[in-house]
This record gives sequence, C-alpha cells and structure tokens, in this order.
Amino acid sequence: MELPGPAGSGPRVAAQFQEHYPEVDGQSIEACLRIFDSSVAERAAVARYFEVRRTPKTPARFSVLRALYFAEEERLAQHQIRKDMRVTSANVTRLIHALEREGLVTRAPDTKDRRVTYVELTAAGRRVASDMIPAMASFMQQMLTGFSDDEKRSFNEFLRRFHHNAQTSYPLASE
Repeated sequence: MELPGPAGSGPRVAAQFQEHYPEVDGQSIEACLRIFDSSVAERAAVARYFEVRRTPKTPARFSVLRALYFAEEERLAQHQIRKDMRVTSANVTRLIHALEREGLVTRAPDTKDRRVTYVELTAAGRRVASDMIPAMASFMQQMLTGFSDDEKRSFNEFLRRFHHNAQTSYPLASE
C-alpha cells in the first residue's frame, strides 16, 4: 500500500538518482530519504503534540525530565545527562537552566566532589513528568498504529542496523 508522502521524496528522487547514476541502489536512496522525511514528520508531530497538551516543554526538555523521573532518587549528575542525551555541556546547561527557571528542577553540587553537579526534580517537575511520560508513551504507540508486533520487531531491527551503519560510516580522520 503506497501512502502519500511529501512532494519530492522517496521514489521520485530515488528515480532521479538512478537516472543520473545507474550504478546506485535506488532502494537504498529511497529508504534513506524516507527515514529522513519520517524523522522530520515525527519531530513536527511531537511539537504539535506538546502544543495540543499546552505544555511548553521541548523534546529536549522532556528528555531531561524523563531521565530524571526514571533515575534512582529522581536525580542525575549533569555530566550523565549530557552523555545520555549526546549533547554538549553548554547545551545541557541551557536546558537545565530553562527547567530550573520553570521550577521543574534544582541543581546542587556534590558534597564530596564540587566538580560534580546534580540535577533533581522538584515537586512541580515530578507532577509534569508523571503527566508527560505516560502521554508520550501513548504518542509513541500512536506513531506505530497499524504495525503488527512482528513488523515492529523487524522495524526496530532494521533501524538498529541503520543506526549502526550511520555511526560507523565515514569515521573522522582523528578516530
């Protein structure tokens, strides 16, 4: 079943590649374009979902709240959040500062190692997280409506392999 997609995506662009470069695998081109288009569409759907729920949380802020909510004692070292989110120190600092201004998290230095700063949910942060986390689980399930359990397992395996290929392709000279 062919579902409508954004103009210029998938099959048409893959056909253009193959027309100009007959040696390329059109299916690979189409798959990569569909993954990109799907990622853009999913991000837009998340933004709409946050707006409909009338929450000012961005996906990145939600990720911090979720990490803290699931963490032991609802707190994590700031460097652990940075590592888990795969963002820069400056980026995680801005995210945490914004959540702190909203009264959702607090920061406190480690009593034994002042180089370590812990981030912890406040009561308000816990309320927001306890509302948003199940809502996001529902949203994620909605994204895979119409897929059987076997299709979901296959899809996850395909994406795992794609992710691996993306991470190991064209390493930097310094690596």
